[in-house]
Amino acid sequence: MKKDPGLVFRICLMLGDAFAIVFSFAFAYYIRTHIDTRPYYFNSELWDFALTILFLVPIWLIILAALGLYKKSVFLGSHLNEASKLLIASALGTMTIITYDFFYQHNLFPVRLVAIWATLLCFIFLIIIRNILRLFRRQFIRADRGTIRAIVIGDSKNTEYLLEQIAANPEAGYRLSGVVAGNSYIPEEFRNKKFSSLSAALAHTRPDVIFQTDENQTEYVYKQAIDRHLLYYFIPSEAALSTQFGQLELIGDIPSILVKVTPLIGGARVLKRLTDIILGLIITILALIPMVIIWLVSKFSDIKHSPIYKDERLSLYNKHICIYKFRSMKPEYSGLTPEEAFTKMGKP
Repeated sequence: MKKDPGLVFRICLMLGDAFAIVFSFAFAYYIRTHIDTRPYYFNSELWDFALTILFLVPIWLIILAALGLYKKSVFLGSHLNEASKLLIASALGTMTIITYDFFYQHNLFPVRLVAIWATLLCFIFLIIIRNILRLFRRQFIRADRGTIRAIVIGDSKNTEYLLEQIAANPEAGYRLSGVVAGNSYIPEEFRNKKFSSLSAALAHTRPDVIFQTDENQTEYVYKQAIDRHLLYYFIPSEAALSTQFGQLELIGDIPSILVKVTPLIGGARVLKRLTDIILGLIITILALIPMVIIWLVSKFSDIKHSPIYKDERLSLYNKHICIYKFRSMKPEYSGLTPEEAFTKMGKP
């Protein structure tokens, strides 16, 4: 997949939630210890209190994720449903911090009211931050930034319904790039986006997703999505919907099945990338001393030439990349074709 604006927004949500959690607890603590004049049990430094809460934020984010608060259907769905989940998460998160304080005796709460106020403030600030982020997201979408460019293909009434839903629900983040269907299935206002074939639409647009609304040439359309690393949605009939074979999402009020072209999309891509970086660093550190020894031996055995060989190769997605490795052949054979190298060695 070329881009995933939904993933970017989820990351922003997590950062916003983390800020709301730390700020709400720090604010509740400050009110009780500096504004409320009533005595409290013991004195705890505000900075130490905030750092402890910050340390426990990942657990809180796990609670939010477990309640589905980073799913697209939740943050773009009913505000009442989201608010109820945020209230539950605020209570569970505070209980987690109280449990941590009980077992580790950090004396986080000078009075019990701090926990109650922090829960209420956390709930309020989570709602405020999320609505601010939604407002920014709406502005970006109106400016045509972070939108998902879509191609709709299929001679079906679902094509007409889907086009209308994309136009009527801009907050979903989709923008129509092209449509491949007969005129009878395309409302008049969308006919300027019509292409004669999927290949023509792919050649003249830069889509991020393909929606297919009929069952014609599904293998071909799906292969085009795979080859170009695009998302592929299938708008099912009632029979196909009853035998769902992918992740079901709603585009407006139209059910769409996301058929993943690769398991490494969305959050899985981020996790894999982090794993690659961390394991790569660990292996590099462990292999550093042996590589230095090999480099020194190679350098002293042939002072005139570099022990490192550089070459240009094609990556999995046909991109030119440079690779570096220890030289395994004599320098005089570098840059020769296999035929020239064999000839130089005196072999046929």
